[in-house]
Amino acid sequence: MLGKEQFENYHKWFNALLVNEFINLPSADQERFLAIVMKFLEDCKKVAEDGRLIKERRVQIIVESISETNRITVSGTIDSDSAHGIRVRVILPQGYSKPKLNDKIPWTVYSLDGEVWYSSKKELITGR
Repeated sequence: MLGKEQFENYHKWFNALLVNEFINLPSADQERFLAIVMKFLEDCKKVAEDGRLIKERRVQIIVESISETNRITVSGTIDSDSAHGIRVRVILPQGYSKPKLNDKIPWTVYSLDGEVWYSSKKELITGR
């Protein structure tokens, strides 16, 4: 999940790159950089177009177990009448406060068919 603060940081970085760095590159390097940016934009557009087919649903995850290495991993059950106790395992983003057992944390799950739900778009695409 890209938070508002992270998005703003990317925005500032991108603007700083354009103003301070790109303008001072030699023409040949500007051309190469533009090719990289254009490829990036094409890839982003494809992902966004494919993303329109993905169904999203906000749920509450009832925390059943917590493990912590360098990131916090939570396993639990989706608290929803229509979810029929779907179990999920999610890695919480940095800056997320560590939950306690039986806490409910908000999360977005993803599906192509509305039947099988995944805890991230990456998990949906890769099937794991």
